[in-house]
Amino acid sequence: MWWRSNAPESTKRISTGPRFTFVPKGHVLSAAAYELPRDPGEINRQDFQHYMFRHFLRANVLAPVRYPLSILDVGCGTGRWAKEVAAQFTRANVIGVDIAPVTGMPEKLAPNVMFLQANLLEGLPFANNTFDYVHQRVLVLGIPADKWVSAVGELARVTQPQGWVELAEPSYGFGAPALETMYQWMGALAKRRNIDVGAVTHLGDYLKSANLRNIRSHRIDIPVGEHGGRVGRWIAIDIQAIFKGLHDPLIGANITTEQAYNQTVARFQSELQTHRGYIPYYVAFGQKALR
Repeated sequence: MWWRSNAPESTKRISTGPRFTFVPKGHVLSAAAYELPRDPGEINRQDFQHYMFRHFLRANVLAPVRYPLSILDVGCGTGRWAKEVAAQFTRANVIGVDIAPVTGMPEKLAPNVMFLQANLLEGLPFANNTFDYVHQRVLVLGIPADKWVSAVGELARVTQPQGWVELAEPSYGFGAPALETMYQWMGALAKRRNIDVGAVTHLGDYLKSANLRNIRSHRIDIPVGEHGGRVGRWIAIDIQAIFKGLHDPLIGANITTEQAYNQTVARFQSELQTHRGYIPYYVAFGQKALR
């Protein structure tokens, strides 16, 4: 068997329907670009970012999900979120999909978690009404501005009636000049691929366009720098790693110069002690209606 058997019938569940149907459909890698390098440093950064978000939010799951038997994580990255949620919901089958193969996880996986290579923008390789809970996080640099509605519609398609779709995305930093400049650079680089970092302020609207109900949207400002204590220091480290990875793309695209880049990064280091910077983190979730 390529997938473990279903959870016991005695387990409470939020919906009825087929448990998990895999539909092969040419889910090859897209030509879509992702600016950050795919190397061990980026793998470590994504894991670090996961632990940071979990610590700040005090949870991996924010939607009111109860007794799920099938969970999908879209854009699963290194797979840390999926692995931890599989341990949290031990009776659920957890699938992580990403445009690139999941790497950096040498430990043995639990029997209720697996990973597939797939591209959301080309359609997910699953039947309608498959998952009790669908999660997507930090894909803002991978979804073009004109694809958000269709992408969230695809998430809703594979969600079971009464199941939940949850979206979580960061946006532009604010509250410190160098931080704002760096994120303006990122936005300019993303715009060349028709990606709008500000689109994440409309997560609730995308869920509504997918005909979901009971929608809840939240903006959570994550502090950057010493004023935020441990979390502030952690996210500062994450931002530094992000912009270290974006150095070559930013210079190569003539968005900034080597001198301006170095000066701005140095000012950012100083502002961590003197300014109250923040990164807005948008979370929205909604429930699929009964047939």
